[in-house]
Amino acid sequence: MQVVRMNTHTDSDTSVERERERQRRLATFERGFHMFEDALDRAEAHVSDEAARMSAKELLELAYVDRIGGGSPS
Repeated sequence: MQVVRMNTHTDSDTSVERERERQRRLATFERGFHMFEDALDRAEAHVSDEAARMSAKELLELAYVDRIGGGSPS
């Protein structure tokens, strides 16, 4: 009697595994992206808070220094 082994791993199984891996990677990317967005939002809020505390003169000095690429305003 001859025993024939069948390969139970089909192309369909492989494509399902690939899709699961793709979904897992996409979810990981989305989590990282949302973490980055949240950090950026916090940084923007911090900058806005700092700018709100500065006088108009200080803001103009910073803008001038940034534009000319110089050192600290004095």
